[in-house]
Amino acid sequence: MHFARIRLHESIVMPNHVHGMVEIVQSLVVAQHAAPLQELREQGPSLVRGSLSVIIRSFKTEVTRRAHLELNWKGEIWQRNYFDRVIRDGQEFSDAERYIAGNPIRWQAQRERMIEDSQRKERLAQHAAPLQSRWRG
Repeated sequence: MHFARIRLHESIVMPNHVHGMVEIVQSLVVAQHAAPLQELREQGPSLVRGSLSVIIRSFKTEVTRRAHLELNWKGEIWQRNYFDRVIRDGQEFSDAERYIAGNPIRWQAQRERMIEDSQRKERLAQHAAPLQSRWRG
């Protein structure tokens, strides 16, 4: 674990993105595996020890390192930024948990719709080809 004082609530790894709810409990202590603070200071004053941006940066760094090492992965893994939102009450917390937990089902349904749309377009193209040749002839 890179940060001793965070709680990871609902989370899911999807084929092309990750969802997670991170609770920052107190000021964070950086473990030895996290990105060095000297390096963080050199890159700009906006990176504050224990901030969400440092947590995300450290997570992305470690995943990238392990993907290169263990999977022999070449190339980019992450997009440059990330989307965050402050959860302000119990209702928002419950909504976010449900959204994250339901993401694989929505992903599969969207994938199936894309396949069906592609097959439908292919069938239409096959039917349209003979009609086009009649009009040209």
